[in-house]
Amino acid sequence: YEKKIKILDEEIKRQGTELANRKLEEAKSVVQQKAEEKEDDMDNLIKRMAEIVLQDNRKYLENEVVDEAMELLNEEDEGGEA
Repeated sequence: YEKKIKILDEEIKRQGTELANRKLEEAKSVVQQKAEEKEDDMDNLIKRMAEIVLQDNRKYLENEVVDEAMELLNEEDEGGEA
């Protein structure tokens, strides 16, 4: 029985290692996919951040200036670079 136990222990170790490696690869794929999605959406995220910064600073700037800056941001979306 000791030989059988040793064989089972080796098989458990082998399969455990294989499972761990598969899960590491899956995790890398998930993280890589999230990074690629964020990269693909980067222009939109930058625009949204600019809008937030402008809105948050509206009280320090003239409303007309902020409104014009927001319009320029929207023009970039519609026709490329402003």
